Amino acid sequence: MIFVAVLACGFAIGLLIGRWWIVLAPVAFGVWIAATTGVDEVPPWFLGLGYAVAGVTGVFLGVVIRRRASGVTSKSGPRGSGRYCSVGSWWAE
Repeated sequence: MIFVAVLACGFAIGLLIGRWWIVLAPVAFGVWIAATTGVDEVPPWFLGLGYAVAGVTGVFLGVVIRRRASGVTSKSGPRGSGRYCSVGSWWAE
């Protein structure tokens, strides 16, 4: 159940912020879980990895949906300069 909550929170963060660097937040959360957990049933690194993967997946999906909805691509110029280079035109030049 907690994995679903981490996935949902990651999705919300990715949707709200919409930047790729935000995937570092769930990674840091996973490292923190691995360092401070008191669970004995599974190794701490495995639990941290599971939370980090769930969070990164949620953030990734949120960022993708936000960028698709707003029309922003990773090839767009800085600050909406209108410069766009698709892969096909990049290869052609």
